[in-house]
Amino acid sequence: MTTIKPLWIKYSLFNTLELVLTRAGDTFISLILLWFLPIELFSKFSIAQAFIAPLLLFYIAPETILYKVYNTWIQDTQESFQSKILALRSFSWLKGLITLFLAIVLSFVVPLNEHKLHTFIIFIWAFALHTSAHLYSTDREFLRLALKFGELNFITCYQKLVFIMGTLLCVLVFNKNIISFAIMGVFAAISSALIAKYIVDKNLFIKQSYKKQNLKQKSKIIFEIVKSFSFWQHLSGIIQNWVQTMDLFVLGIFGFPIRTVGLYAAILKLANFSYMIPMTLSNTFLVWIGRRSKEALEQEKKILSRGTVWLIMTNILQFFLFLILAPFIIKIFSHGRWSGEEQSLMFNWIKWILGGAVLFSSCFLFSSWLMVRDNVYKVFIKIYLPWGVASLVVYSSAAYFGGLKWVAIANVPVALIFCVNLLRIRHIESN
Repeated sequence: MTTIKPLWIKYSLFNTLELVLTRAGDTFISLILLWFLPIELFSKFSIAQAFIAPLLLFYIAPETILYKVYNTWIQDTQESFQSKILALRSFSWLKGLITLFLAIVLSFVVPLNEHKLHTFIIFIWAFALHTSAHLYSTDREFLRLALKFGELNFITCYQKLVFIMGTLLCVLVFNKNIISFAIMGVFAAISSALIAKYIVDKNLFIKQSYKKQNLKQKSKIIFEIVKSFSFWQHLSGIIQNWVQTMDLFVLGIFGFPIRTVGLYAAILKLANFSYMIPMTLSNTFLVWIGRRSKEALEQEKKILSRGTVWLIMTNILQFFLFLILAPFIIKIFSHGRWSGEEQSLMFNWIKWILGGAVLFSSCFLFSSWLMVRDNVYKVFIKIYLPWGVASLVVYSSAAYFGGLKWVAIANVPVALIFCVNLLRIRHIESN
């Protein structure tokens, strides 16, 4: 049997809805800022987000082990399963304190030409936007793999609506006051985490006696998970996320004019729409294989091959659709703020950025499958580590020798390097 059961079409649609809400919500927030904020202030917000990417090294995500072992854990005793979920949740909450520390440090070292307090507030907002889901990531992934998509979509809708409505209030009611952005972000993060906790506790019937698990027990569970899987998987994810914003990161390091960087950041945000469909398909595929045993790899490979072909065709179609719509979208969001020459530059940049996105996102199914089914350390060493180093060299060289135009062009060779690295994997090993 090499086809996915019809019931999984329903699950796929619900999972896709949640991921689309997540991606679309983040992008829509960026578009609100792009529309209402002066390009100089928008640039500072974007640079803050770009600096966060490499620092997510501290945000190790042991809950991702669920994609690899959910089918095994769910067969354990109720107490054993719940103790693991609670240990993972405690670690997720710990990352909230790490966020505060990193925001303080960044406010003193990143040159945003703002007062230190304002810089700190900008980073609090940026962290809240991109890492608030870490506070309830364990609950979110459990609900996803348990196929509780109704509850999962409710949490996601709540979090994104708070962020979107809060952002609109900040720019329309509070006159773009920087402090209001931080307050809104912190409220969205904490309230979403508490709602997720309540829903999962109710679904798992978690008893108070299980919640009294001591620190030593929790630490042992987390240590074993991190050592066996999550550390290397996390490093791979960090490199992937960083490379996707590395061009903007390099532009900030090389000190390009703040307005020009803002224009590039704006077009990069628009181009990120092209990742929405590939990411949703990839995650749905992960949920499917996460609930399966490892005994039918050949069946998975056939579905993987077919899915990749369809993904490539979808990406090519997206590419041409974006090229047709890009000039109109740029003009709409300019609303008189960007000159004709600047809009022309932005269109030239997005052609190359989208070209790289087509190549990179066409590999999503294969790279996700390798991460779960292959030896995760081998995947990191052979694919992600050399790709991250090579990408930094390529983007830095492009910025130094050719400026913004070459940085945009560099998106294509960076994506090609990732594709070539994937082809180096010859056979599957177990962790």
